[in-house]
Amino acid sequence: MRGSEVRSTCESSITCIDVHVGVVLVQSFEGTPPPEFRPVFGLTLALLNFCRDFGTAKFLQEDSSNWTPLAGTLGYIAPEFAYTMRVTENCDVYSFGFLTLKIIKWKHPGELVGHLISSTAGARELKDLLDQRLSHPSQEIEKILMVRSIATFVSFRRPAEWKTQKSVLVWFLCNFFIGNYENGGACASADEAAALFNWKTSFQTQNTSLLTSWNLKPMNPKNASGLPQQCTWFGITCINGSTNRLNLTNASVKGTLYNFPFSSLPNLEYLDLSCNELFGTMPPQIGNLSKLIYLNLSANQFSQEIPPEIGHLTNLLVLHLRENQLNGSIPASLGNLKNLSYLSLYNNSLSGVIPPEIGNISKLLYLRMSINNLSGPIPPEIGKLASLQSLGLSKTNLTGSIPKALGNLTNLTILYLFGNKLSGSIPRELGNLKSIMTMELQKNQLTGSIPTSFGNLSKLKTLFLNHNRLTGSIPQELGKLTKLVVMAMDHNQSQET
Repeated sequence: MRGSEVRSTCESSITCIDVHVGVVLVQSFEGTPPPEFRPVFGLTLALLNFCRDFGTAKFLQEDSSNWTPLAGTLGYIAPEFAYTMRVTENCDVYSFGFLTLKIIKWKHPGELVGHLISSTAGARELKDLLDQRLSHPSQEIEKILMVRSIATFVSFRRPAEWKTQKSVLVWFLCNFFIGNYENGGACASADEAAALFNWKTSFQTQNTSLLTSWNLKPMNPKNASGLPQQCTWFGITCINGSTNRLNLTNASVKGTLYNFPFSSLPNLEYLDLSCNELFGTMPPQIGNLSKLIYLNLSANQFSQEIPPEIGHLTNLLVLHLRENQLNGSIPASLGNLKNLSYLSLYNNSLSGVIPPEIGNISKLLYLRMSINNLSGPIPPEIGKLASLQSLGLSKTNLTGSIPKALGNLTNLTILYLFGNKLSGSIPRELGNLKSIMTMELQKNQLTGSIPTSFGNLSKLKTLFLNHNRLTGSIPQELGKLTKLVVMAMDHNQSQET
């Protein structure tokens, strides 16, 4: 692109700068840049497409011969090209910087170049940097000086330091949005803010009042307390300047997780997106959140399968995926979550059998899979969950008998198995559930008699055995249940004594 072509689109020096920064943005992303960068510089998509042809070296194959006779205008071509006759992307980067200087000054940089590269150079006034025919904007001086810094930095540093135009963009973001290229932590925070903002721009509901704070602010993204800008946004909590908690529960968010920055939030431990209108699939990249200890995506509209990569989240303590439209089988990889305490999958459309690997989650306290389209028996491996306090497997189309191993769950207080197709007798081992307070086995196909061992359930308050095929009399031992409040035995073949 010739400088005059860029110049013809400009009405002021700031627009010129915005256009030229747009050039490197487009070039860095090899096409249209992500949406978060468009409003920052006030560029229209059409203008960006107009500027996209800057530079040619990016089209060259790395393993091919890129040698060429010297061609170009002296002063504009990169020194390493003039010396070696080898075309690389460094040449484009150098030319970008040089062209930026010419756009700002609107003539060959000449003496200005010599001044800028001089080790004894002092500060130059703004009038020395701009085309004298343009009015000088009073409120945009810092932006002009920043872009001039980019131009000089990429034009006069050692060429080997710039491998791609994207490296220029990284330097620009760290300086323009953070203010310190050498500060690695600050640069990482800029990446987090930009990535989160990019996700926000994909929402179908852009006007939600709770997310008005989610905006990138140039030059100084820190608030009065010195926090990186995303740390001041609604729902975000940071530790040491990095995003640690993201809580957007009930925030009226309508969108997907396809642009969620799974790889840009290395210190995220808490993620709560429940009670929104999120839809689509759960991307497998969710497994990249390696430090996550709390994940709540419940009460949304997620569909298709739970990605097996969720088993990579080995630090997870809480996993809530209830009340979505998830289908397919429950991934066996959930058995890798050895630290998990709460697992909630109820009210979905999950199918297949309950994987026996669930029995490997030895620290599990709460397991709910009710209201799904599961099949097969209750795996006896659940009996290994010695810490389990609440087990909900109701209305899931389960078949087979109730495993005797459930009697090992001596810490269990709630047992929901109603609304299935369970058959066979009630195992007397359930009388070992010394902590049980609620037991609901109704609406199955259970046969045989009520175990006399139920008389040992001294803490039992609710017992539902109705709508089965039980026979025999109600055992007198149930009279010892002094805390029993509600008991239903109707629609069976039992006879009261």
